[in-house]
Amino acid sequence: MKKIIAIAVGLSMMTLLFTGCAGNPGQPGAQAAQLPEPAASVDPALIDGVNAMGIDMLKRLYTDMDGENFMISPASISLALSMTANGADGETLSEMQSALNLGDLDMADVNGGQKDLMSILLNPDNSEKVKVEIANALWAREGLSLKEAFLEACREYYRAETQYLDFDDPGSVDVINTWVNDETHGMIPTIIDEPIEADTVLYLMNTLFFDGKWTEPFDPEKTYEGTFRKADGAAVPVQMMSGEQDVMVYHDPDGDADIFSKAFGDNERLEMLFIRPQGGLNAYIQGLTVETLNRMAAGLAPESLQIGIPRFSYDTGMSLKDVLKSMGMERAFTGAAEFGPMSDRDLYIDDVMHKTRIEVKEEGAKAAAVTSVEMKLTAMPMSLILDSPFLYLIRDRQTGAVLFVGVVEEPVEE
Repeated sequence: MKKIIAIAVGLSMMTLLFTGCAGNPGQPGAQAAQLPEPAASVDPALIDGVNAMGIDMLKRLYTDMDGENFMISPASISLALSMTANGADGETLSEMQSALNLGDLDMADVNGGQKDLMSILLNPDNSEKVKVEIANALWAREGLSLKEAFLEACREYYRAETQYLDFDDPGSVDVINTWVNDETHGMIPTIIDEPIEADTVLYLMNTLFFDGKWTEPFDPEKTYEGTFRKADGAAVPVQMMSGEQDVMVYHDPDGDADIFSKAFGDNERLEMLFIRPQGGLNAYIQGLTVETLNRMAAGLAPESLQIGIPRFSYDTGMSLKDVLKSMGMERAFTGAAEFGPMSDRDLYIDDVMHKTRIEVKEEGAKAAAVTSVEMKLTAMPMSLILDSPFLYLIRDRQTGAVLFVGVVEEPVEE
């Protein structure tokens, strides 16, 4: 007799839904037809590092979100900051590697591991049912000199090209945002706002797009108006997708949560893992570890269940600056930052912006993320622009004699 269990899940997606097609800046998807040969495997230390960073950040952010829905992409954040770390040195590099939970790997291992990971993610399914796309890019202010070794690392390991733009031209914002919009298939229309500040000289960006059709979709006719009970006890109506389906279930030995996963595509390689704690969500999240996640993944087993998943979709947009600083990555955000391998100019990270969107429906799930690392000059060259009334003198330096003195209230040419 088949076991029947009803599980209604409102949160949480712990599986890394990330994928890849890397396009050149300004040429979205240009390399889509040239996907790399997938690596045989990825260094487990890199995967544990990406996941540990994501769990650490999840714990820190959850306490600040005040009951709001939110989502982050550990893969996108790790890729963008790993790429940036190729331009860091000294204590700045050590702090970045530690915050990313990659401190046990040198940069050669990090770069090689990220390259292998992307090559596998870029080849997710043998059908059209699953798309995974990753794009990395550098957008630099015209006149900024970036070192060739840094640029080569971005090209070789992250398939990221550099495009130079006139940041003083408002059109440059449109160029960058159009690229983000295209690479996320319209799910995230923008990442930067106009105008770009005068001391901003570089953006290092990653986009990640996932579109997966369930291996076993829900029958829309079986979707019903159900009830979802919030943490404060309030009941809210939801559209509950339902059906008896073959899923993978993990039976928590401590009985702390109901856990199952639902697969995408023909080869079922990608999945969405759902976790409903029996107690408070916060307590469960705070106790979550990479070891717990690995144990779940290893313990999943097939069962036929009556499942219920509410339809949901939402956006998240946030600065990661404070949470990264709390994770130990402090120096990179100060004037003491060491980005000598990136440029001879004194640079620091001003902010790390992160946006995501998730949509879960009867036919499948779509998710997108963009991470933008904004670099500024530590010391801006002095700028003196005569854009208001001024006085002028023509004088002899040797004697100090003033030959002419005048006032310009309005510049004219007569």
